[in-house]
Amino acid sequence: MAAENLLQQLHDIHPPAAISSWPLAPGWYILLFLITVMIPTSIVLWLKRRRRQRYRRQTLALLTTLLQQHNLSQVNVLLKRLAIRRYGKSVGILQGQEWLAFLDKTSAQPTLAFQTALGAILLRATYQVHLTAQDQAHWPDLVPLITQWVQHHV
Repeated sequence: MAAENLLQQLHDIHPPAAISSWPLAPGWYILLFLITVMIPTSIVLWLKRRRRQRYRRQTLALLTTLLQQHNLSQVNVLLKRLAIRRYGKSVGILQGQEWLAFLDKTSAQPTLAFQTALGAILLRATYQVHLTAQDQAHWPDLVPLITQWVQHHV
């Protein structure tokens, strides 16, 4: 009987208290920081960069139209406008070989591509309505050169 008496004196097992969700672990504070500060900052910086680069997108759209029309005199004007927008008014006075040297110097991969026969086509087109047969032959080489400069000038 003594054993039964001892068993009746036993109480049920008490489960431990529930784990509190506050205070948060340090990882949660880092995640909250990233969400509230870093992500909006990244978005704002991306939007600012996109706004600054809008002129390139607009120029490429206009350039595509002009190149399809083989309107090289207007392409030269467009390049000059783009250069003035990006580098200031002092670029507006450049002509001839100085203009071509400037295009080569400000290209993403500086070469002497504009200072070759391709650049001469660009200079001649300023004063010609239609391209000559010789210039027409070099046209496929000139189009990517101009497009690359518009996309990646520095």
